[in-house]
Amino acid sequence: TAAILVRGAHNEGATSNTIAFLRLAIASICLGLISSRSIINGIRCCDAKTMFKSALSGIFLAVHFMTWIVSLEYISVAKSTFLVTTSPIWVVLLSWIVLKETISRKQLIGILIATGSAFFLFSFAEETLISQGQRSIKGELLATLGAISVAAYLIIGRMLRQTIELKVYVFLTYTFATITLVLYNLSSIKQLATDISGSAWIYIFCLALGPQLIGHTILNWGVRRFPATLVSTIVLAEPIVASALAWIILNEAIGLNSLLGFSGIILGIFLTTRYYKR
Repeated sequence: TAAILVRGAHNEGATSNTIAFLRLAIASICLGLISSRSIINGIRCCDAKTMFKSALSGIFLAVHFMTWIVSLEYISVAKSTFLVTTSPIWVVLLSWIVLKETISRKQLIGILIATGSAFFLFSFAEETLISQGQRSIKGELLATLGAISVAAYLIIGRMLRQTIELKVYVFLTYTFATITLVLYNLSSIKQLATDISGSAWIYIFCLALGPQLIGHTILNWGVRRFPATLVSTIVLAEPIVASALAWIILNEAIGLNSLLGFSGIILGIFLTTRYYKR
């Protein structure tokens, strides 16, 4: 639901930087209120290396949101979501370089089918924004950068989640990401949480509590138990639901090409998970 909620907040006048900042800030505050004691105790046990990696993870998460949310100003929900969920390609590469994790040939075929189907959908995605049918290279590059940064975020999470409790890691990552966005917007700090309509606040709260606090926390739960490649491939199911919601709510059409692409994504996810070995 993230792309739909972001588009709703955009339509209500909220800026991309404001949405990204408040999404992370609200999630961090809520998590701190729910589990403050255990989080404080966990942070006390963290060494400097763990804190540095958590900060790095937060920076990549902030970059992911800064780039992906802004991309929705230039290209459709379908295009943006498809491009940002090509992260399995980058996760495979980074996992091999950083974690020395390899995947089977059948899993690689599954990933290629899923991501290839996403690219197929991207080629036929309908533009509904002010671009008047012209492809926006800027939006596409931003969404792709969002995919690369979220891949790095998952890889670091895979490393840290072996030694740090979920609530502590998530709180540190979300907080560092919030701080990164504050520093990035230091020159216009007053604009981060002012002049926001009531409707925009509703969208942003839903974004913080749903896709962020629940969705991203589940991803961080998953990267401890499964390779980051597997987790990121399963996330490829997101464009299917996002596109369906965009069709229902935003009137962004779904044609035969989309249905074929969806089928390919589902097949790719099935193959990747089917041939996963612990």
